[in-house]
Amino acid sequence: MRFSGLPPIALLCLTELGCGAQPSAPTPGPPAAIRAEAGNNQTVDPRTSQRLTTRVTDALGTPVPGIAISWDLLTGTGTLEPRTGTTDIGGKTSTTLFLTTKPSNREVRAAVVADSTLRVTFTVLVTGPSGAEEPDVVIAVGDNFFRPNSVSAGVGQLVEWRWIGTTLHNLVFDDTTLCVSPRGTRPCRFSVDGTWRHRFQQAGTFAYRCTLHLEQRGTIIAH
Repeated sequence: MRFSGLPPIALLCLTELGCGAQPSAPTPGPPAAIRAEAGNNQTVDPRTSQRLTTRVTDALGTPVPGIAISWDLLTGTGTLEPRTGTTDIGGKTSTTLFLTTKPSNREVRAAVVADSTLRVTFTVLVTGPSGAEEPDVVIAVGDNFFRPNSVSAGVGQLVEWRWIGTTLHNLVFDDTTLCVSPRGTRPCRFSVDGTWRHRFQQAGTFAYRCTLHLEQRGTIIAH
């Protein structure tokens, strides 16, 4: 390749220094540390939610993307969504803790799936009381899922379904005696948010679903 007519400094840039080229980002090494990036030691009200974010870095402090993280609720009641995640280009991934009404602190652990010794614990400080009765079981109604989708509850215990998604979902039981109005059987709730509560007064297995999303099914085992 010839560069006739260019001054010497331009030739030097093109052939030796690569003038104008952007420096490449450092290649991260294997994960060496995980820390609480956001949401730790925050005080929140019952029946709300708290977003938690963790960050994974290598031994030099460089963010590490593509690392699978698991989330677990260690103490207290509530629902985590999602339960797993993968770090982004900044080494971060997040979950949301959906709380129940009980005014007690929660602890949530984030851990690297491939190396469980790399973990961090978040503390969420929950104030109260909220004035509402604490449910015994909470089920998240998300986008195309119920979580947990199979759960046991004692006869007479209070079960709460909590809508956490961004699209419409309903709750319809196979047992058509549940959620009956003067006009006949209806969805127990049809919404994008809010809650629905019920006490099962007899033992049995109660299947339910969202009729808008065929794969969205769940089961309550009352005992």
